[in-house]
Order: sequence, then structure tokens, then C-alpha cells
Amino acid sequence: MSRIPLLLAMLLFPLTEAAAQVHGDFNGDGVADLAVGVPNEDVGAITDAGAVNVLYGTANGLSGAGFQVWTQDSPNVEDAAEAFDLFGYALAAGDFNGDGFDDLAVGVVGEDIAVFQGTVSNAGAINVLYGSGTGLQGDARSFWHQNSNIRSTAVNDTVETGDGFGTALAAGDFNLDGYDDLAVGVPGESVGATPNAGAVDIIYGTAGGLLGDSFASPVSQFWHQNSSGITEASEDGDSFGFALAAADFGKTAHADLAIGVPGESVGSLIGAGAVHVLYGSANGIAATGSQLWTQNSTGIADAAELSDGFGEVLAAADFGRGTQADLAIGVPLENVGSVVNAGAVNVIYGTSTGLASTGNQFWHQNSTNIAGSIAEGDQFGNALAAANFGKTAQADLAIGVPGETVGSGGDGAGAVHVLYGSSSTGLTSTGSQYWTQNSSGILDTAELLDQFGSALSAGNFGRTGQADLAVGVKGESVGAIGAAGAVNVLYGATNGLASSGNQLWQQNTLGGAGSAEDGDGFGAALAP
Repeated sequence: MSRIPLLLAMLLFPLTEAAAQVHGDFNGDGVADLAVGVPNEDVGAITDAGAVNVLYGTANGLSGAGFQVWTQDSPNVEDAAEAFDLFGYALAAGDFNGDGFDDLAVGVVGEDIAVFQGTVSNAGAINVLYGSGTGLQGDARSFWHQNSNIRSTAVNDTVETGDGFGTALAAGDFNLDGYDDLAVGVPGESVGATPNAGAVDIIYGTAGGLLGDSFASPVSQFWHQNSSGITEASEDGDSFGFALAAADFGKTAHADLAIGVPGESVGSLIGAGAVHVLYGSANGIAATGSQLWTQNSTGIADAAELSDGFGEVLAAADFGRGTQADLAIGVPLENVGSVVNAGAVNVIYGTSTGLASTGNQFWHQNSTNIAGSIAEGDQFGNALAAANFGKTAQADLAIGVPGETVGSGGDGAGAVHVLYGSSSTGLTSTGSQYWTQNSSGILDTAELLDQFGSALSAGNFGRTGQADLAVGVKGESVGAIGAAGAVNVLYGATNGLASSGNQLWQQNTLGGAGSAEDGDGFGAALAP
């Protein structure tokens, strides 16, 4: 039976808020599910081939019942597990075929790609698992790399050693046709003779999934800093595409794309970092009206400094002030005063004409009402997640501080700050929260190099109408098994995140997925 594209269906049969599709819902039960990347998982005797574990949400929250473990050796998953593939390095959820079930894109940044002349090492690839009424399913047709037929006639590129295709992923409907599209970061891409300049591929969704209709327009796009209409130019080590975020920042109803360029030099300041914003249109992402943001942009708080890494991490949601999405930019290597790599977060707010510097914010651990204090190597802003955890109708921002020292737990135990949104001022530190594994009621304890907060993701996993927060703890030891990894989950409530009923997931958890091994890094990536 033919299907009506989702956008048309919404026009003909408007959905109530309760019936609207939930982001990250792989089985269509109205509750988000959690995908956990385990990029250093050994598959049999194959070292660091990588895996993804999927826990499904229920009315009572995430459950180990019906969990899935995916590798490149799973049925209907294209290619095969190979040493150092790092399957699960990056994850993104989106409905690429518009069927009402979210799908999961999986970055495989270490993938070697066979070509006519031999093998190209670490070129990178992505696998896509498609959602259904029974959850995610493999699809042998959904294995993409830069030698795949993903090019429109207007663009061209090929696999190259160290490209890292799939390092970052973001899903959004850039052409507003009812199908989510996928932006793929390729930060190691050489642009002409310029190594590691970086690029972004965009693969467009159709009724048949990503690139399911070869007659769709556009089929794909290829962007870099030498693209026509893009401010700046490709330079060695820029790493354009190292981080991505998709949301509607204004101008139109289409999703827009923020692209982190953490290696960008600002003047003579190497690695100060930058963010490009490209706006969506009926024809997909366009250079027209694109923006380049740095800490030296007019009106932006703070100033560009050597090796800040502005744009290394991105997150987007409507934190307040208007109806458009706003952009949070992690600057994890920011020096605060004389404290090296303390970290910070810039926030730029959306308007009807797109992102604007007016009222932008600059947050760090010495900001008023923020718990704790700055210390060398904290890396405040190393991970970000945005969603409405409670308190108000606006989205809130979780900020990972994986280098945080926690009591006697030692360096790198890690922490997470949560700033809450408000209608009038956007994010505010009033009522902010500070979470560690030593917080009252939180499962486990803070330990040396746990890196609690090294990855973050938010979704409504059940229990309440608020979003919940998944916290990656990739350095967590499980018993005597070092750096096996774990994920803490805190549930939202009317008053915000609470420790009540929080969960700790490991690969040795009863009902959990797989078995913990040394260095697995369970929780290194999370989606939605």
C-alpha cells in the first residue's frame, strides 16, 4: 500500500500533542529508547570492532527486557566486524523514511574501505538500522561511505585515508519534505591539497529511507569551507564537521545545520575554533545567509584564544525568549582566568531571522550560582544535551564536566551541571543542579577517571511527561574490569531531574546487553 508522506499526512490529519512522534522512539510505542555506543567492544576475537546496545523505554522507564546488541556481524548489517572499526563511535536518531518509527545511524569511523587499487584505511562509514513495530532492524542496503553512490551530479569526492566519515552525525528535515535527512561529519577530509580541513556530507531521506529514491532532489550534498557562499576557507587541521547539531534556528520552518570547526584559526590564534550555521530551504541546506561564529564575532561573550576548541561540541533546543531553537557551543579547552582547560559554554539565541548575538551567554563553573569551581582540566562543556527536564515549558541544558575532581574520588571522576530554561531570559543558573556519582541517591560512587558526563543524551524514556538524562561514564570500572563503561539515567519530574528511581546500566547489569570487558567504553556515545 502506498503511503502519504508524513508532512502531507500531518496537514490532512493533524496530530494531537499526545500522539506526536517521540524523538528516539525506535518501536513506535510513544516512549523514547536509548542506544548506547560501545566503540571499543571486541566482537569475538576481533579487537575494537565496536557494538551498539539498545535499551527500550517503557511506562516505567528504560528496561533491559528486549534489549538488542548490534555489531557489523549482526544479521542484515552490511560489511563485517573488523579490528578497530569502532562501530558505535557516533549515533543519531531520525525518521529517515517517514514511517513514524525513528531509525538509528551508526558511525563506523575506523572502517577501511576496499577500492580498486586496494584498501583505504580509516576512511569511515555509517550503518543505518531502521525502526519498526518490533524495534530496530538491520538493512543490508544501508551501508554508506564516500565511495557509495551518494553524490548528486553537482558534487564529487572519494574515500581517503583518515577521513573519519561518520565522526559526527545529526538528523533533521532540512528540506521539510516529511523525511529526516542525515548530516555526516568528515573532519579528516582533505579539501584539495589541504589535509584535515574537514567536510560534511548530507544524505537526504525518502520514503525508501536514506537515498531510497535515486530520483529525489537533492540526493546528497557535500559541504566544506571552500564551498561557494561559505565564509572562510579550508585550512590544514580545521576539522570542519567535527561536531554537528540540527534544529530550526529561525528564518524558515526548515531544520538548519550547525557545524563545528574546532581547529579553526581565528586570526593568528590556532585552534581557537568556529561554528558555521547553514540554513535549510525547500532545496535542502543552502549557503545563502549562512553564518560564521567565533568568540571574536561582534557581540559574542569572551574572546578567541589559542586552542580553545570553540565548536568541539554542539547542542540545540529552545531554551526560551522566542520560539526558535538556540545553539549551545561547547568550548571544553577554554582557559577561565589563568586556569587551563577549565572549559566553558557559549549560548547563541535563535530569532525569526536566525541566530543572533543579542543576549548571548557565556557559562563556566565560576559563573554566578553554578556549583563547584573551576579547576585545571575540568573540561566543562565536553558534552552537551538539551531537552525539557521539567520546571518550565522551555528546554534545559545538561553540561558534562568529565575531568571534574569529586571529593576523594580523584581526578576525572566527572560531573554534570544542568541549567534550566525560562520564557523570558533563556537559560538561567537559578535552580541549577550539580550531579556526580556521589550525589545523594545516585547509584555507584565517584572514582578516579570514571569520566561521568563524557557523553550525554536526553529523551523521554517513560515514567513522566518530562525528558530524562542519560549520562555516559565511559571510564567506569565494572568490578575489576577497567574502563568497561556505564550509563547513569536520571529521570525528569515537574521540578526537574531527580535522583529518585535513577538507574545504572552496565554490560554486566542483570538483563543488560553483552558482557563487560576491559576498555569497552560502554556509554562513549548515546542517542537520542
